[in-house]
Amino acid sequence: MKREINISKLGYVMCGIIIVILLLVIQQKNTQLGEVNNQLNTLQTHTSEINMQLTSDGASKDDKISKLTNNEIRLSNQIDQLQLSENDLKIQVETLILHVNTLTIFDKYRVNSLERLQYPTVAIITMSLYEHPEIVGISAVLGGTMYFNRVYVLDEQYAYATFDDGHIDGGGLYRYVYENEEIKWSRILDHQFE
Repeated sequence: MKREINISKLGYVMCGIIIVILLLVIQQKNTQLGEVNNQLNTLQTHTSEINMQLTSDGASKDDKISKLTNNEIRLSNQIDQLQLSENDLKIQVETLILHVNTLTIFDKYRVNSLERLQYPTVAIITMSLYEHPEIVGISAVLGGTMYFNRVYVLDEQYAYATFDDGHIDGGGLYRYVYENEEIKWSRILDHQFE
């Protein structure tokens, strides 16, 4: 019986690790999406510059129209490629978010386990961590205030949460202990998203 409980805890810790990995991948995809948007803006700026150059040189009207048409087609194709990349990245991010949100970390067994241990509900545990942003091990910058965005209660001892201060963001694994009708939190590890 003791061995089954350890295997079950290991499964939930592994599930927590999977969530951490998925959240890191989501952050990476969002960064890639930002880079695609920057490239798209650069191309649009470049198109405007080319149009200005074509209208200011001494070429004939037909030559200008031909150059402009060729450049417009080339840039339009590049924009289409970037928009396809952007759409692919958006789909990947949405799919990853869906996976994170649909992971059943705290199943009925775990809820019953909390009740047996006379722990508070998952919602109360979650709200308790929201109220303790001071345990984040990464300092806020530029006058920001660190706060938790999302909290995932993993089991009777651990929670994973994301945080930010408006300038930097990250995530961490936190341990909680419920004693004397009070939840006490400690930090296991924090990491800043790149």
